[in-house]
Amino acid sequence: MYDLIIIGSGPAGSSAAIFSARAKQKVLVIDSDQSQTKSAWVENHYGVLAMTGLDLLETGKIQAEKFGAKFVEDKVINIMSHDETVKVVTESETIEAKAIILATGKVMEFAEKAGINVKETKHPRQKKIIEVDSKGRTNIPNVWAAGVCSGAFIQTIVTAGEGAKVALQIISEMKGSRYLDHDEMC
Repeated sequence: MYDLIIIGSGPAGSSAAIFSARAKQKVLVIDSDQSQTKSAWVENHYGVLAMTGLDLLETGKIQAEKFGAKFVEDKVINIMSHDETVKVVTESETIEAKAIILATGKVMEFAEKAGINVKETKHPRQKKIIEVDSKGRTNIPNVWAAGVCSGAFIQTIVTAGEGAKVALQIISEMKGSRYLDHDEMC
């Protein structure tokens, strides 16, 4: 069983994977290769002079894998909450975790099918978003959401921050105290 399954490996998902894996969580990232970030040109992201969206995605994946996150390409069909765990049903298998983060961008089909509350938006490029509280929790126990799918601005820097924030919330809850991730040079 995984501590955390992240659905989506865009900036929100990969950022969540980096923080969770650094916290020694067993992390699986499932992605169906639909990220719109692939076609972006990124010059407005802190710490990045300029790079393609595809390079940004690959860099995030490499960082997360460096700390132990596992990435697989598959399509999620459904999620089911069971007491203390959540089951993720993909086209190829069923996987269990203590928690999941939806970082699916504009992909909403299985979220609605699973009974996750969504709401209409007035944004011309994002018709629906997943309803979350200020920490990223959905109405389903142990199911969280981050990034564009939960209403964040469609900007890589914002969605990456959302992924990190939600991951830190989950890690803190699992550890029973506020979790901090700081590196020092000395």
